Amino acid sequence: MLRRTLLICVGSVWLLTCAGHAAAFTMLFHISNVGAPDFKHYGFESSYIVYEQFLYDRHESRKQAIKQYRLAHQAKKIRQALPAGSYVQLDIEGWHSTRDEDQPWIREQYRSTLARMQALLPDYRLGYYRIVPAWAHWEMHKNAGLLKDWHAENNKRQAIADLADVLYPALYTYHSDPELWLKTAQQVIRKAREMAGDKPVIPFIWPHFHPSSDVGGKGKVQIPRAYWRTQLEFLREHADGFILWNDGRTRIWSEDFPWWQATRAFLETHFPEKLAEAPSRNASPKGEVSP
Repeated sequence: MLRRTLLICVGSVWLLTCAGHAAAFTMLFHISNVGAPDFKHYGFESSYIVYEQFLYDRHESRKQAIKQYRLAHQAKKIRQALPAGSYVQLDIEGWHSTRDEDQPWIREQYRSTLARMQALLPDYRLGYYRIVPAWAHWEMHKNAGLLKDWHAENNKRQAIADLADVLYPALYTYHSDPELWLKTAQQVIRKAREMAGDKPVIPFIWPHFHPSSDVGGKGKVQIPRAYWRTQLEFLREHADGFILWNDGRTRIWSEDFPWWQATRAFLETHFPEKLAEAPSRNASPKGEVSP
């Protein structure tokens, strides 16, 4: 049974508490560092991200629907890579416009494309990266107008959430202050729970500061150990898991990455049984690239 979330409003800040942990906490990985360990030894599962470049040619207009043969090709690759029941994320970010008249078409593309993929993969757990709930602007925590617009847009995307098997919001790090990350994360998870009903909510997290963060660094600056542990503990309490994503901007893997040390400590605290097959800290790493 999925975790039930109790929302309590204290003053003007929403705090989330849970009526007990779910039986399962799903940890997925997409790690591109050279020499990274096999994350399955640490209790993680593989999933499959269908990136936009697999669905459109580079110069193809995003103002047309995705061709059916491309969806079918991706479905075939997913079946070859992962067993039925696995998690799949569609990452399509090119459907965007500042024109109000374009928004209904965009929302319908997200809804109908998901329906088409589900027809091809009825036994997989499909959803969109950061589409439901919509991406949350980094200043939303202090800008009432942004927050109001965000809620309004999410209400218009409810049909997408109703169709999705899993909600995969994005909780990347735009602030050097952990409290600001928490404020945004609380809003996103609360909205995701409202939209999802009893469906799982499994956010994307990235152990680097986002290139648009107040830290800068073009996405190469790693999140400090304590800050990363704060994020993991928040998700353990309020989500149904997380997707650990890293595009390998810090190219060569190191066991000394602060975020990895925090992740191992998190696993040792909450899931010691998942570490039974994990190599020792001094073992030679084995490369792993998720599908």
